[in-house]
Amino acid sequence: MTTATSIRCPHCQQLFYHQQDQIFNTQEAMEFLRIGRTKLWALCKANALQVYRLGDNNGGLRFFRSDLVAYLRANQVINKP
Repeated sequence: MTTATSIRCPHCQQLFYHQQDQIFNTQEAMEFLRIGRTKLWALCKANALQVYRLGDNNGGLRFFRSDLVAYLRANQVINKP
């Protein structure tokens, strides 16, 4: 059985639900996607990735593994024969 956890956006107060999911910090997300910090930041700024901030503006960023996988699947290159 999986349980759902929720996170409330500090800006719009929207409630986001995720089933039990692995949470990555910035370094772990970069390693998982095999990209650098600049590219990760650009994806976040372009709203291509869901990102969650802990605390105030100096808080760390967190990423759900399922969001990173969804990004990869959405940007999959399909080879045509």
